Amino acid sequence: MKNKKMFLALVLLAMVGVVGVTYAYFTSTATLNNEFKTGTYATSVTEEFVSPTDWTPGTTTPKVVTLTNKGSVDVAVRAKISETWTAKDNTSLPLVREEEKIAQFEVGSDWELATDGYYYYKETLKEGDTTSALINAVTFNPNFKLVEGTDIRCTTTKTEGKTTI
Repeated sequence: MKNKKMFLALVLLAMVGVVGVTYAYFTSTATLNNEFKTGTYATSVTEEFVSPTDWTPGTTTPKVVTLTNKGSVDVAVRAKISETWTAKDNTSLPLVREEEKIAQFEVGSDWELATDGYYYYKETLKEGDTTSALINAVTFNPNFKLVEGTDIRCTTTKTEGKTTI
C-alpha cells in the first residue's frame, strides 16, 4: 500500500510536471510597439487694423481679426479677447471708467461667447481654411469723456510677438 501511495504521488508529480512543461511550451510572449502619429495642430491670427490718428468718442474703426488653420488636421477654434489701454505716457488706463467701457468690439456672428470667457467658432476649421471675422470693428464709447492732454493708445499683441498700436 505504501508503494502504491508513493507511485500515485510520483504519477501526480509527473503529470503536474508534464502539464507545466506543456503550458510553458505552448505559451509565448511578444512585445509590440505601436506608434501612433498625429497630424499637426497649428493656427495663426491675422489682424487688419489701421490705427486712427483722430479717434474720438463715437467713432467706429474697422479692425478685422481672423484665425487660420495652418495644421494638417481639422480644429475646433476658441479665442479670447484681452484688451489693455495705455495713455500716451505709458500709464495703464482702466477698461471701465464711471461704469462705461472705453471701447466695444463688434464680434462676428459665427462666434459665440461662452461662460469661460472664450469665444468659440461655430464650425470646425478644415486644413488651410480661415474663420470669418472674430472682430469686425471697434467703437470708441460715445459716452467716454477725454481728459485734456491725454492720448489713448490701443495695443494688440499677436501670437507671433508682433505688436500693433
